[in-house]
Amino acid sequence: MSTNPKATPPVLTPLTLRELGEVLVRHYKIKEGHYDVLVQYQFGAGAFGPTPEQTVPGFAIGVQAVGLAPATTIGALTIDAATVSKAAK
Repeated sequence: MSTNPKATPPVLTPLTLRELGEVLVRHYKIKEGHYDVLVQYQFGAGAFGPTPEQTVPGFAIGVQAVGLAPATTIGALTIDAATVSKAAK
């Protein structure tokens, strides 16, 4: 979340990665297995600056997509689809 006092506030409390993973499990109607949230990034390099005279070499990172990946190990943010699907009933 932004620390800028003039930034537009979120509609509601932002989701944690775990909560987002649970939403995705329900969205994809997954009933079993363990999953971690997958974030795909997009990278770009170029000249950045407020004016053409003040540009400097820079690098930008953006979120391209969010999804689920099968968990290879169980961690603190791993989602158990069976537990999520039972809670949704």
